[in-house]
Amino acid sequence: MSSKVDPLRPQRPKVSVIMPSYNRADLLPAAIDSVLGQSFADFEVLVIDDGSEDATRQVVAGFSDPRIHYFHQKNSGVSAARNRGLEIARGDYLAFLDSDDLFLPAKLAFQVAQLDENHDLGLVAGGFRYIDWQGGWLAERRPWVFQPTLDLSTVLLGAAIITNSVLLRKDWIERVGGFNPNFSWAEDLDLWLRLVVAGCQMSWSQAVVCAYRMHADQAVRDVGKQSRGTLQVFGALYERSDLPEQALHLRSRAEAAARVSVAGREYGGGQFEAGRALLSEALRLDPSLAQGQNPPLLSTLIAWAAEPVTGDPAQFTRALMEHLPEEMDWEQRFAAHFMRSACIAASLDALWMKRPDLAAEYLDNALKIQPSAWQDAEKAVVVLIDALQAYEPDARPALLEQWFAALPPQLAGFRSLRKKAAGRLFMARGFKAQQRGQMAEAAAAFRQGLRRDPSWLLNRGVLSVLARDALNTNRKSR
Repeated sequence: MSSKVDPLRPQRPKVSVIMPSYNRADLLPAAIDSVLGQSFADFEVLVIDDGSEDATRQVVAGFSDPRIHYFHQKNSGVSAARNRGLEIARGDYLAFLDSDDLFLPAKLAFQVAQLDENHDLGLVAGGFRYIDWQGGWLAERRPWVFQPTLDLSTVLLGAAIITNSVLLRKDWIERVGGFNPNFSWAEDLDLWLRLVVAGCQMSWSQAVVCAYRMHADQAVRDVGKQSRGTLQVFGALYERSDLPEQALHLRSRAEAAARVSVAGREYGGGQFEAGRALLSEALRLDPSLAQGQNPPLLSTLIAWAAEPVTGDPAQFTRALMEHLPEEMDWEQRFAAHFMRSACIAASLDALWMKRPDLAAEYLDNALKIQPSAWQDAEKAVVVLIDALQAYEPDARPALLEQWFAALPPQLAGFRSLRKKAAGRLFMARGFKAQQRGQMAEAAAAFRQGLRRDPSWLLNRGVLSVLARDALNTNRKSR
């Protein structure tokens, strides 16, 4: 097919899926199939071949679905390829899919409904799943759990938006001018920033909508270019003279957060000296990151260690603690908590992905590398309950049981705390419901917790909620 617009293409589909591809003939069929398998059918797929030298053209020609369209251009980079797709797209809504990644089956249906129901929204972004080269599940990320709102502040400070997870209105991207071809890396971050600064309202799609494929060499591949790209994006942003006051007020924190983010890539790629330098810059911009009893930077470091790209979380944690900036004298204060938290988070991810073998491996290796991190079982249970809050409420009890089952033999004594941990889990759910004013739900959760750990009867807040719920029940029964 030529690069001219095909006159046989159906007019104005609801969604245009733009799929840039460069020498990915091996993975492109799976990406296309993931779009064809959507429960929502009113779309077109625009495959933009960015000068591939493999069988990309023949792969696309092997699909007979009339919604698929192929366009070739000389190799110009991913931003230019996506912009070519924007020129051709006929849909009211736009989605993007890299040719080595996948949409999950309900992505378009879920996100189209969001935009249809709220005309003020310009962009929605969902959660994502990490998969390995063969498509095996590794982990899932649900950004809304920790960043409930998606707005100027959260985008500036590092909201976890990946391109494949987004659906947006075409008129918004036309308003800000598409992807900036001057950025070979972090071009998506640049677009989100320009959109939110221009007033585009955004929201999370509270569902995992796509899969991001991890490459064998991803930890070290072009790490420096990714880092420089992110910093260039923020440099360009703060050269503008039309930024809103909030963006200017957040400048130091935003630039610090950007450096923390790229430091994570450097550490993940084994570039420890570069990571150390970036963290030092971040701390100069925002000293509060490393201050307090529970420094904000600590939770970020724990999240890095639990990412699939870092490999084994225990080994990564040990290496990271050895290469922190001198001003972060954390070895004695936080080493055990860091190791324990990272490995618990990673092991829960593995269990969620139906990989108990991997969860057991993470925990066993952590025990070997730093036994002192596991001497206090009570602290481990507190960390476990906190980490479980990232998962759907109804899934947490089963995950907790699976985690205790995955413990290595040396930690078998932890299992005596299983019921107490389950009680704490339900109590945490009850307290959150109480904060939302959902007293009946709070009482139900408290009763579940008490069945597992009656010692919570000594908590006055719990007794007060249960007494009030019993009184309301008696009134209704009369």
